[in-house]
Amino acid sequence: MKLNATCRKCLLDKYLAGYPESAPPERIAEYRRIVEDAVANDGGRTSPELVEYFTRESERLFGPGKDWTEIKSRYNRLMLTFEKTMESGIRSSRDPLLTAVRYAMIGNYIDFAAVDSVDEGKLGELLEDTERFRVDSDVLSSLKSDLSRAGRLTYVHDNCGEIVADKLLIKTAKTLSPGLEVFSVVRGEQVMNDATEEDAYEVGLDAASTVIGSGNGVGGCVMERLSPEARRAMENADVVISKGQANYETLAGCGLNVYYIFLCKCDRFISEFGVPRFTGMLTREKDFRG
Repeated sequence: MKLNATCRKCLLDKYLAGYPESAPPERIAEYRRIVEDAVANDGGRTSPELVEYFTRESERLFGPGKDWTEIKSRYNRLMLTFEKTMESGIRSSRDPLLTAVRYAMIGNYIDFAAVDSVDEGKLGELLEDTERFRVDSDVLSSLKSDLSRAGRLTYVHDNCGEIVADKLLIKTAKTLSPGLEVFSVVRGEQVMNDATEEDAYEVGLDAASTVIGSGNGVGGCVMERLSPEARRAMENADVVISKGQANYETLAGCGLNVYYIFLCKCDRFISEFGVPRFTGMLTREKDFRG
């Protein structure tokens, strides 16, 4: 997705102030110029790609940023406490795939890049009230049909914690296609609270799929920058499931058979899809109009 005025304003509001107040004034001024110039002249880069650039420049000028390791582990452990309940809900559902998709949507609430704070109480409430999340029946039917015929599924993950719900959706997909080969693409480097290989192993995602790092530090999925293994997994997949707004921003228009699952959390997505904040979406690449 190309940047629009809403994206530019959001990036400037958030990242112009992304420096330690104790930093030397000349470095602050340099950093702010970098952000302003990159947003004004993005060169076709998406928001997640620009954020990676800002992060690198911030580390160069001000040193290492926040360590998200403990926060990520906390949310991985939190979602693991819900795993049995979610698994039971899927197993007893009249439509297991629908329920699994809803849980995956709700998991996307754990996103420190898009929301100021993650309310654990609200997360629990959402997981108990899955039916409030409407899912397009035509897209769900298409996903179900594609999965039933698929031999290879590639799942592009987003954040820590929510990968527990992703694991359950993968397991549900396997019941539709016995012998389904599944690859999980996670971030290749630490990116805020995004899921990496370490997070995948912590929640047991590797028991449901083959885990692959993206090979880079973009908080999204940029095909041209993927590791050879991750790119092969994408290009050879019969079906791709992509989680989160950032993966949608970087993948939309790729032409692969992608199904996107996310919550609309930022102003652009709310406007693009014409829905209230935190509305769950299941949409597909074939419907993307640019």
